[in-house]
Amino acid sequence: MSGLDILRDPRWGRTEECFGEDPLLAARCVRALVRGYRTQPGLGVVLKHFAGQGAAMGGRNGSGAAIGPRELAEIHLPAARAGVAAGALGVMAAYNDLDGVPCTASVDLLTGILRDEWGFEGIVMADMFAVDRLQRAGLSPAEAAAVALRAGVDLSMADVSYTAIEEAVHDGLVPEALVDRACARVLGLKIRLGLLDAPRPDPSFPAPDAMPDLVAAAPVLLQNRDDTLPLAALPARVAVIGPNADCLDCLLGDYVPPLPPGVGRSVVDGLRARASGEVSYEPGCRLTTPIEGGLARAAALAADADLVVLVLGSSSARGYGDDFDDNGAANLGDRSRPEATTGEGFDVAEVRLPAAQRDLASAVAEAARPGARIVAVIVSGRPHGIGAVAAVADAVLYAWYLGPTGGTAIAELLLGDREPIGRLPVSLPASSAVLPVAYNERLESARRYADAEAAAEYPFGAGLGYTTWTLEGNVLTNTGRRRGTQLVQLYGRMPVAGLLPRRAILAGFTHVTLDPGESRTVTIPVDPSLPGPLDLWLSIEGAS
Repeated sequence: MSGLDILRDPRWGRTEECFGEDPLLAARCVRALVRGYRTQPGLGVVLKHFAGQGAAMGGRNGSGAAIGPRELAEIHLPAARAGVAAGALGVMAAYNDLDGVPCTASVDLLTGILRDEWGFEGIVMADMFAVDRLQRAGLSPAEAAAVALRAGVDLSMADVSYTAIEEAVHDGLVPEALVDRACARVLGLKIRLGLLDAPRPDPSFPAPDAMPDLVAAAPVLLQNRDDTLPLAALPARVAVIGPNADCLDCLLGDYVPPLPPGVGRSVVDGLRARASGEVSYEPGCRLTTPIEGGLARAAALAADADLVVLVLGSSSARGYGDDFDDNGAANLGDRSRPEATTGEGFDVAEVRLPAAQRDLASAVAEAARPGARIVAVIVSGRPHGIGAVAAVADAVLYAWYLGPTGGTAIAELLLGDREPIGRLPVSLPASSAVLPVAYNERLESARRYADAEAAAEYPFGAGLGYTTWTLEGNVLTNTGRRRGTQLVQLYGRMPVAGLLPRRAILAGFTHVTLDPGESRTVTIPVDPSLPGPLDLWLSIEGAS
């Protein structure tokens, strides 16, 4: 189960697998998922990736994380620790190294922290071919296997090196007792899960009745000039424009199996299902490249529309005929290069929306007639710099990957059937030039460049709803004209002698739903069982 990676560089292609840039948020999500899976007999959770993969240098997949022990402990380990405490039975060692020590070779990480400090008793498996990657240091397959086995790797995932364990024992590179230890852990887990017993019925899960609510809670409303949203109804002429407008695959994310025929609804389909008038469609461009005549056709549609819905962003869609490198990443040098622009192996140098999409937004805005509204919907698995689009749009909805029901959910949000209650789990940078922009970076003496602010375009936790609020002290009031839900967030900064503090730390949050004019005293619980920067600093403060 992905979830341990904390997003520190949005250039990384696997950003969609993260719960965000905050360790508390990730820890709460990981704990909930582990607890949910544990309700089904015969299932065990393997947490990945352990650890620090979200801090890969330059956002390049599998690159080393040049971080120290404090950054590792405060940002990258809390989610793993929460998952282990919740009952995860396995942990996957990551591809990356920590300050030069590969995770699959780290005794301190896989044995010292995971087992000795946290008391973990499950298995450690290596990511696909991660042990073989140890041979880059000049090791033979037997030597690579011995290094990983000593560090605490119990199970290999397709590594050739682990077929040389017998040779490693024979040559005295590793004692046979460590082979016995790994075998005992793997067999013990199989016994615990009943995998060596007679077959039993497959696990059953409850019907996903709540899934539409969960899907609709994910998008984040970032801009809403003059209360453009919610729409009272779709106007007579609607133009849906953009490369992600009529694409179901772009709503699904990476490594998703094909959907059965007839399952799912794209954004344009979701809007057509609610329209009484005409809904026209034009892609305008591809995700990264122009389409001949696309801008002109898009401009013509926009000029004749009362509402323009721009559906932009990125896609992790790839076909099963695509070529991949040994570690599962996309093979970008092959002629069968996938069409995806994010996902594993799709790291980018620039996080701004591609020029083709920015040009499309500009062309549409110039052609739109006076009085027409432009709503931008960003469908993406990574944080994008969207300033050029926000400048010409009346409203901006960051939708992420919503799955096959995403088109319906987006239509319902735009029309006010549901309120956008999502808040950004990660900061959105204007461009790669200002990275890093995570809200909880350590305090710096300089916060700007000569030509740009070193800050997020939209910060972690940002988001709007369809009503207005005041917060005076700890009393929250709905000052608008419709019922709404507000996410009240509690941040702090912990002064500890001799340590440079972070700009802020998320200590807790809670949802509050109020009717128009209603007020409530808000209490935000701080969960001491979830580790993070606040937990560590409180421990230091208490010891001083």
